[in-house]
Amino acid sequence: MRRIAVRLAAVVIACALLAGCWDRHELNDLGIVSAIGFDKKGDKIQVTVQILDPSELAGSAGKASGSAAVVAYEEIGVSVDDAIGRLTVKAPYPLYLSHTRMVIIGEEMARKDGVGKVMDYLSRERQMRTDFFIILAKKAKASEVLGIFTPITKIPGNKMYTSLETSAKEWAPVKGVHLVELINDLVTPGKQLALTGIRIEGDRKKGSTPTNIANIRPAAKLMYIGLGVFRGDKLVGWLNEEESKGYKYIQGEVVRSVGFVECGPNEYTVFKIIRAETKRALRMKDDKPFVTIHLRIEADVNEQTCDLDLSKPETIDKLQKMAEKKTVDILTSTVRKAQEIRSDFVGFGNLVERKAPRYWRKHESQWADIFPELEFEVKVSFNIRRVGTKIRSFLQEKEE
Repeated sequence: MRRIAVRLAAVVIACALLAGCWDRHELNDLGIVSAIGFDKKGDKIQVTVQILDPSELAGSAGKASGSAAVVAYEEIGVSVDDAIGRLTVKAPYPLYLSHTRMVIIGEEMARKDGVGKVMDYLSRERQMRTDFFIILAKKAKASEVLGIFTPITKIPGNKMYTSLETSAKEWAPVKGVHLVELINDLVTPGKQLALTGIRIEGDRKKGSTPTNIANIRPAAKLMYIGLGVFRGDKLVGWLNEEESKGYKYIQGEVVRSVGFVECGPNEYTVFKIIRAETKRALRMKDDKPFVTIHLRIEADVNEQTCDLDLSKPETIDKLQKMAEKKTVDILTSTVRKAQEIRSDFVGFGNLVERKAPRYWRKHESQWADIFPELEFEVKVSFNIRRVGTKIRSFLQEKEE
């Protein structure tokens, strides 16, 4: 019995020791990072972090002081880890990266140095989760983007995250990319990377002061705009709004969006895209790959300023054909852009690698020269499901 009692006591003591939070940290003793930016600085890397200010977030008696809810610190190093290490002499507490929502890469760095080194650090750092978004600062430095005061949402990193999350579902030209997807695109054969760009719209100098959120119309705003496309890990160009939309259609990533056709001078029929399905097929033509893109869209008429009678089947048929032609043009111009800048961000090479592996193994090293000449076709089926609660616009009724 005595032996049993001794063993039980040992087990109880061991469990008590294991239950202790030996590596705990108080929240007030951590510099919680909400966003990180990376820029090229000569032959070195500049890292900018936004750290939450708990006192400002809490406010006083439910009211904020008007100061920034985050504080930005920046430092230069020969590597990402070196720069972050040097930040410890500026930041008041140890940096805590697990709550990072946004990673922003400056355009100059993305073009000249690429994103590979940054992604290598982020994928290795044990504090980093993988659910943050990665974007590009278009015609700006990441540090400039992280210096803009944002209205309504006091934490800029959270504002950028929720805005991108929402627009990626509701507006086709925008895409949210997480770390795992980015790395997959970098290492997948025959597929190049595409990242959403963010732009500072307005007066950057005024936007970096608290007065930016003191007015109904802020002097500067952060706005997502188009996709930056890569060759390898380096940025080589930007897609406009239509091309960015075409890219997401080709990838089968459109959840919902808005489109329109012009049915007269300054007259439009506007569609709410409610479903889009993309299929890509490959066949060999004269011993060369030939890609077919099949896109099926379902949409509702959401707005109309045209003099059209939507109760007539021939009107619906006409609108569907107009929408099909416009969509074909968008997708075709997107592929042509990819071929023009020699960046297979549409992933045709990956399709060849999966569907014709023997051809791919033989020609993979020449794909950069084959892709710009690759033949393809686009087929679109556009189906209008509903025309709304009114067949005729009240504008038409008013003119009668």
